[in-house]
Amino acid sequence: MKKKILINAGETSGDRHAAQLVEALLRANPDLEIFGSGGHYLKKTGIPIVENVTSICSVGFIEPIKHIPRYIKAMRTLKDTIIKEKIDCVIAVDMQGFNVRLLKEAKKLGCKTIYYILPQEWQWGTKKGGKKVVDITDHLVAIFPPEAEFYKALDGDVIFEGHPLIDFVKSTLTKSVFYHKHLINPDSKILAVFPGSRQQEMKYVLPNILNAAVQTLEKLDGYRIVISVAAPHVKAAVENEVGKYPDNDIIIDEGNSYDLIQHSSLSIVSSGTVTLEHAIMHKPCLVAYKLSPLSYKIAMLLVGKRWKENMDSLISLPNLILKKKIIPEFIQADCTPDKIAEKAIELLQDKQLYRDMKEKLQRIDVLLGDGKVLDKIAEKLVKRICEEDQ
Repeated sequence: MKKKILINAGETSGDRHAAQLVEALLRANPDLEIFGSGGHYLKKTGIPIVENVTSICSVGFIEPIKHIPRYIKAMRTLKDTIIKEKIDCVIAVDMQGFNVRLLKEAKKLGCKTIYYILPQEWQWGTKKGGKKVVDITDHLVAIFPPEAEFYKALDGDVIFEGHPLIDFVKSTLTKSVFYHKHLINPDSKILAVFPGSRQQEMKYVLPNILNAAVQTLEKLDGYRIVISVAAPHVKAAVENEVGKYPDNDIIIDEGNSYDLIQHSSLSIVSSGTVTLEHAIMHKPCLVAYKLSPLSYKIAMLLVGKRWKENMDSLISLPNLILKKKIIPEFIQADCTPDKIAEKAIELLQDKQLYRDMKEKLQRIDVLLGDGKVLDKIAEKLVKRICEEDQ
């Protein structure tokens, strides 16, 4: 009998991960019927989209409050879909606050439950929090070695084959083609800006890192700024910020993020999956992040001690995986254009410092698997999804 799956992703990087997983699942079993809740990446797979909250996804404690009615509506839609379509299995991707509740409801409705891109209890949380995730999830897909160890120790049915990004993070355009596309002089170098996709990143991070890039070019000749639009819903915000610098001829790039990483000399990025993408491609970057003052204060009260003790006050994935601050980080009060620009100029002028970062980033390769990660994951998930309940 054909199995029906509902997969839910709540923000841009999760949407991309979900889409790649859908394609792998359908390669493993073309007879699966999959419904999606997500953005334009899931939509591009061709599966029916029943809901989409990617444009309102945010982190922090204050920022999501205004979106609560929308999340309630989305939860109702997904529950109705589970009942109406007689869904057999629900796959949650990242988005802990929403997806933990979704999987609880799915379990009540008799669905198998799978969590992919697991809640970060293994980083800044607790074993008690991790056990709550295990209790509502039949199968957990880990993408980092310490994550797999953490949830296995809590008796979770954990699948670990490596990190799926190693199969997808590749440039497809040559330097000459990419430069020609954006009318960049072949003798110029690129300073890239990756501001993220969340609303508060547009408000608190984008202005600082774009200003830092502009300041950097005031001190260095021969560079062009290229800023990445991660998703359609942030394009207007990016264009608005770029418009504040009419004399800098800033280029906006859509849909070629891996090519931009490959052909840039340095990137200034908002903390997130993009930091790992840079590490996989062995490309230096600077990481910045900022929340609203109130959200940051609440975060420090709730998890600040564990963050400092368990994560050495690190935030970017490559630094956490390698357990060392290889990529410079500029968090909250340090997320200022002046501080970021100063480090960018230093890196671009000091060739030895630049080479050292590239070499250290290469250490991440052996920790992320040996290829065809999603196909291996999909094969195991299909077996679990399709097996008859005992």
